[in-house]
Amino acid sequence: MKKIAECSEKEMLEAVKTFATKLGVTINPEKHLANFLKRQRTVKHCACKAEREYCPCPEAQGEIQKDGHCCCWLFVDHRGLEIAMRRLAKKKAKNPGYKPS
Repeated sequence: MKKIAECSEKEMLEAVKTFATKLGVTINPEKHLANFLKRQRTVKHCACKAEREYCPCPEAQGEIQKDGHCCCWLFVDHRGLEIAMRRLAKKKAKNPGYKPS
């Protein structure tokens, strides 16, 4: 696994998709994946915790099992997906042209 700072956008996208498939989790539909990964590459660390230099981070699997999502909400299981979909519906109800960023 490479650090975020050492990965191309393509490598990060591949790693994220492989991780989700391997664990049987979903990439949060609230996130615009390309923009999310681009932001991570810009800051060179996890979107939520600067000390985490990898995405997917080693802690993500345990967080998903415990909470239904990783700390940055990029990966969600069925519990996290239900919450994410409710939040997304609320955002779209408030702003019909809403697009995840």
